[in-house]
Amino acid sequence: MTDAAIRQTIVDALHFANALEGQSDRTLKAFIESKLDLALQDLDLNSLATMELLIALELEHSVTITPEDLPGFASLGELAAYIANPSSSDPQPSLAVRTAEASTQSPHIVRLYRRVLPRCRTPNQVNQLHVALENRMTPVEFRYLHRCVADAGNGDEDHESEYPPTTRQWLDRLKQLAVDLPMDEPEPFTGKRAHTGARHYCGPGNQADKTLLICFTTRAQRMMMPLPIFLQTIDATRFDVLIIADLARDSFLSGVPGLAPSLDALLGWLATLDSLGNYRSIRTVGCSGGGYVAIRAAQALDAERGISIAGRFEKAQHLQRWRKIRRLRHRRAPGSARLVLIYADDKPRDRKFAAAVAKVSGGERLPLAFPDGEIGHLVLDELRRRGLLGDFVRQHVCDHSNPPASSEQPSEQSQRGTL
Repeated sequence: MTDAAIRQTIVDALHFANALEGQSDRTLKAFIESKLDLALQDLDLNSLATMELLIALELEHSVTITPEDLPGFASLGELAAYIANPSSSDPQPSLAVRTAEASTQSPHIVRLYRRVLPRCRTPNQVNQLHVALENRMTPVEFRYLHRCVADAGNGDEDHESEYPPTTRQWLDRLKQLAVDLPMDEPEPFTGKRAHTGARHYCGPGNQADKTLLICFTTRAQRMMMPLPIFLQTIDATRFDVLIIADLARDSFLSGVPGLAPSLDALLGWLATLDSLGNYRSIRTVGCSGGGYVAIRAAQALDAERGISIAGRFEKAQHLQRWRKIRRLRHRRAPGSARLVLIYADDKPRDRKFAAAVAKVSGGERLPLAFPDGEIGHLVLDELRRRGLLGDFVRQHVCDHSNPPASSEQPSEQSQRGTL
């Protein structure tokens, strides 16, 4: 573990929690390169930012620091130095920093939750912890945590008092959300940080035999649902997943803070990833504001397929919309990306987005409708609620085939996906 890597983790976590407003990219770059330091008292470290930072340090570098310990560091540089060498003599003897050691009794995600939960003083902090884990956990980690809490409730462990009713309610709710998905047989993904706002989830098998799904989130920084549920819809033996989070919550208009300052720069960063060449093929998927980005990325990366799910433009930004449309002008050529625009037929805003993008890009429109009610903007979540999510992802995102698109613009009626 290098000092630069630790400093990058710190910046990533604080960016994620919007705690670095007012800090320029030049300042943060200098901090990562150890050319300057940032005093803790100069940062907006609220409870959310503190939680994000401490969880990230433990997940990425296996060092545990409690919220009470953090004020004992004068600066982020001092914190990074201690993370790099936690076994050194303690500069402040009262500092309760300890290395997270492997345990044969419980998985890391369980030990992490047990340590952080007691530090949450309010229901809002508990909720922040749960949201942070929902955006990081793999299906395997979710199963470990759910089973451990369930076993504690049955008296099989000496940890029952560590889990309040809110923990069981949270985990039970997550399991109930997975209506049609076998969460007791989790897809074997493991996750690791790729860069600021980007996490790479890999399953077993040779990358040369697999497809990489590059996923662009909604402004809520998820694919319309908690991550373990989304990953459970994907065959880990055939696909790996790269999640790009909309950290700025502006539909990637300003790129990803700490990674790329614009959408074009983000696409440029993706194009330079050496790991892309290791995969047999690439597909891009984006939800809501990430839908447009997925189409652009498919074109820029020469992907096998680009999929927009409930894509939409920003409200009242007509000039920005016109510029986006112009960037999508594309003549379909043999071997170019197949573009698919999936949306709820009952959402005019999403329907207009699909029509405009299909017209200039040659993409296919796939409107969805239910005879017994509306779908709404959150297409994937509604499919999940109806127990159709797994089949939908297998059919439209993770299917084996990639038929060439017609040279003519398909009619909307021919693409209608009434469910």
